[in-house]
Amino acid sequence: MRIIFLGPPGSGKGTQADILKEKLNLVKLSTGDIFRELSKENNDLALEVKSIMNKGMLLPDHLVTKVVIDRISKDDCKSGFILDGYPRTLNQAVQLDEFLNNANIKIDAVINLNVNEEVLVNRIVARITCKSCNASYNKFTNPTKVENVCDKCGSNEFVTRGDDNEDSIRTRMKEYFAQTYPLVAYYKKKEILKDFDGSKNLENITKEILNALN
Repeated sequence: MRIIFLGPPGSGKGTQADILKEKLNLVKLSTGDIFRELSKENNDLALEVKSIMNKGMLLPDHLVTKVVIDRISKDDCKSGFILDGYPRTLNQAVQLDEFLNNANIKIDAVINLNVNEEVLVNRIVARITCKSCNASYNKFTNPTKVENVCDKCGSNEFVTRGDDNEDSIRTRMKEYFAQTYPLVAYYKKKEILKDFDGSKNLENITKEILNALN
């Protein structure tokens, strides 16, 4: 199964992608993780990307797509994958489709999580990350099982992202609706979009997604 997650910042798409990865035994791919892997390599693609990023420049869409395609072409993705945070623009989606069509690969579902902007702001300012293992939590929607103790590694040191404040969040929301939201109509036209209310309880959303996929 091959799945794409869409949703504004704080919608919970990363958390749901992590859950589905385990339940469906799929490889979860986020652009952040892919670029971190690539930074450790010294092939032509890695060197090209590092050269641009070292200059403080943004990667063009075609190069981001090239990096993602290189990753999903690896053996561990042959049985399926989840894309979280890509495609981010309509241009990237079109470029990805060109590759998938040529490779005779199809996306089975695009999961779109809808959440009210005010709910998103309140959620994001409550996000915390384990300093030791980078596990992500939310004080309201996805707290640690034991207060201030990481479920995965037992650490009690947590950090918040520097841009998890209201002004930054509203700026990121504007960018999302300008650049990424058009993908909702794009995938709806392809009849593979599945909409969910991302403001619901975490477990309930997971059940609804799994039911829709089945």
